[in-house]
Amino acid sequence: MRLELDTIHEYQGLFGPGATCRIRIYRGGEGETPVVVATDLPGSEGTAINNVAEQLAAEVLVEYLRDRLKEAEPFIWIEHFPAEPTGASPGEDRFSQVTFANYRTLRFKGRWRIGPASWRYIGAGDVADLLGAPLST
Repeated sequence: MRLELDTIHEYQGLFGPGATCRIRIYRGGEGETPVVVATDLPGSEGTAINNVAEQLAAEVLVEYLRDRLKEAEPFIWIEHFPAEPTGASPGEDRFSQVTFANYRTLRFKGRWRIGPASWRYIGAGDVADLLGAPLST
């Protein structure tokens, strides 16, 4: 997989605008499903990415992956929570692979949605296997 997009994405959180996350999109060869890594940014004042997964994934699909809108599985969605850099024993990065019951985009009250979502915790090695290399920070 090759990194195609690395951007900071602003989204509407549960309590207002201004939430941000890092979105990285990796693409492979023809017929391979892209991998999207959504990173919850330390210091972001808004709603955490896992609390708006259906909205955030739909926004990414509509904004960055329009060519995949009609695919049964338009992307593989990974949520990334970086380790806390402070404290006596900093933790490790945490990852979840999120799947959605459907990927049909709907717009309701100004927000895109797909879903509903279900989560499965995975390790950094699983992410490296999907990307073909470890996730760089």
